[in-house]
Amino acid sequence: MAMMAKMRSLAPTFIISVGVIFVLFMIISDSNIMEVFGFKTQNIGSIDGEKISYQEFMKNMDTYREYLKQQNGGKDISEDESDQFRDQVWDELVSQKLADHQMKKMGITVSDQEVRNVILSDNPPDMLKKSFIDSTGHFNKQLYLQAIYDKRNAPQMVQAEAEIKRSLMSQKLLSMLYASISVSENEIKSKFIEQSTKVNLQYILASLNNFPDA
Repeated sequence: MAMMAKMRSLAPTFIISVGVIFVLFMIISDSNIMEVFGFKTQNIGSIDGEKISYQEFMKNMDTYREYLKQQNGGKDISEDESDQFRDQVWDELVSQKLADHQMKKMGITVSDQEVRNVILSDNPPDMLKKSFIDSTGHFNKQLYLQAIYDKRNAPQMVQAEAEIKRSLMSQKLLSMLYASISVSENEIKSKFIEQSTKVNLQYILASLNNFPDA
């Protein structure tokens, strides 16, 4: 009986202690304290010798998650939905790193003026002009220019400029790759014959067991 009484007296303290530990765990797991102690800071891959950190991958995940959220009318993306595009984000990160290395190797650059020319053109990228198209499909460039020069939109414009610069560099890379491709006359002739030649066949299916080995 004395033992049972002692257990009853300790029960509230035990419950409170467990509750405090649980709350602390939730707070720590949702903060940067985990990173201070070395958690979630390790490299998760290497692309052409360049280390890819957990933080960089999660930054790409957050960016894509925010993009999907905007596409879904502001609806939050669940963890289950995030798992579905995790591999896609990783593949895009790998492709991006490989393209960056190739562009650096080939000396491909894009000037600030080239980026400005795209933004100020009569047909700017859809990600910028889509909010300035009325119900008739008309692009209101005057309102568009007011918005891009508004200092309150500076953070969004910095991000847009970075995306445009990357897009222009990718286009230059593709142009250089296409320009380096050459096809001989024999290859053209061979491909033509392969696509143009037609043959009519008559055949009978028979089992090999119907014929003696000799």
